[in-house]
Amino acid sequence: MPKRSSDTVETILDNPDAAEDEPEEIAEVTLPGGVDDEAYSPRASDYFDLDKIDEVPGVQAARDAAHIPPHFPMKELVGETVTFVHKRKQKAALPDTGELREGYFCLCVFTESKKEFTTWVGQTILTRELTLLQMPFTTTIVKRGRTYMFQ
Repeated sequence: MPKRSSDTVETILDNPDAAEDEPEEIAEVTLPGGVDDEAYSPRASDYFDLDKIDEVPGVQAARDAAHIPPHFPMKELVGETVTFVHKRKQKAALPDTGELREGYFCLCVFTESKKEFTTWVGQTILTRELTLLQMPFTTTIVKRGRTYMFQ
């Protein structure tokens, strides 16, 4: 089972050896907005006042409120120095072929700006390395020909 640390990203980055791993607890969460199957209604007016539709936040404001970091494809990270903080195994479809590929969904931080983001790593060499590497680690993403690499 994956482990999670209650330490902040800054604490982990400043002193990775001091970060304490804690077992991940699974909790039942009920979210507002009609995500519960039992209480589902096909009428939007059952969930909020339609007269206030102009006050509904845009998706970026909703992401910010939910603390969801932006997602960047690997090709946009070439030349960037980033810190990989957390990885989770995940299958994803390749955009060109639709083939399902094993990889890792990763939480990362741009080392210079300390801004968090996510990325999916499915490239063969990077996946092999991520399987062995301990988190966190800092690297620069490079591309040689068609191959992405950690440097």
